[in-house]
Amino acid sequence: MEKMPGYEELRQRVEELEREREKRLAAERDSARRQGYLEAVLKNAPDAVVTLDSFHRVVEWNPAAERIFGYSQEEAQGRDIDEMITHPEETEEARNYTCRVLSGEPVDSAESVRYTKDNVPVQVLISGSPIIREGRLTGVVAIYTDISERKRMEQKLQDMASTDQLTGAFNRYKFLECLEHELKRCKRSRAPLCLLMLDIDHFKKVNDTWGHSIGDQVLQGLVQTIAKNLREVDILTRWGGEEFIVLTPDTDRQGGLAVAERLRKAVSEHVFPRVGSVTISLGLAQHEEKDTADSLISRADRQMYLAKEKGRNRVE
Repeated sequence: MEKMPGYEELRQRVEELEREREKRLAAERDSARRQGYLEAVLKNAPDAVVTLDSFHRVVEWNPAAERIFGYSQEEAQGRDIDEMITHPEETEEARNYTCRVLSGEPVDSAESVRYTKDNVPVQVLISGSPIIREGRLTGVVAIYTDISERKRMEQKLQDMASTDQLTGAFNRYKFLECLEHELKRCKRSRAPLCLLMLDIDHFKKVNDTWGHSIGDQVLQGLVQTIAKNLREVDILTRWGGEEFIVLTPDTDRQGGLAVAERLRKAVSEHVFPRVGSVTISLGLAQHEEKDTADSLISRADRQMYLAKEKGRNRVE
């Protein structure tokens, strides 16, 4: 006959069960705290945090993902992430990221472009890691950092470094970089190239009569007028003061003369604030095999001053 446990044994067993219960409750409380903490992290994270299953479908979609991409959690749930926030021509590139992570390879800080619900491009920094549970890879966690503002600032700094702040034309430094590139291209392909130097006639009188503020407006209006009469490949530069350079790739002398006449006519017909009309003097130099940047600019400069000295409102 089985012996009935004594009081002491029963007490020890009850205490053991109570300890196990406390451990279980503590583990449940700890799990709940961790769950709440993770939910708070996802809710307040500044970056889009998205989890995907092994079929590229959205499982979790945090508030930052809603804010950045415009889709609610309900709209995103279960959808193919690559079809949702990429364009068809970029889907393959996006899938490559996901497939790399699903193969166990993390993706660290890759710059790319994704699109909002309204088809607005967003510059993003993408990071991804595999989700492994019980030794088995079950999905992907992807983090999208919106770097659009940073990219805009970088572009702005780049523009400031390469453009004249008053007129928006290229500055001297950027122009010389472009000219060296075009000279090398001419050497390789023997393509023609013309350089036009132009100067506003009697600009000092404009400043003396109307003041520098009006003079600045004349310079700005001049650049706008010239830019409207150039091709996209042509390069307009403020060389200094009221002097400007226009570089016309793939243009021979006859083509350069036609450009010069078009610019001269457009400027003479433009009405500037307070001043009315102004004229320009132009000098043309066609690229020759022995030319350097300095020699090409110098020839155009001499031709421009020759035209100015002769009082001819045309190109030399």
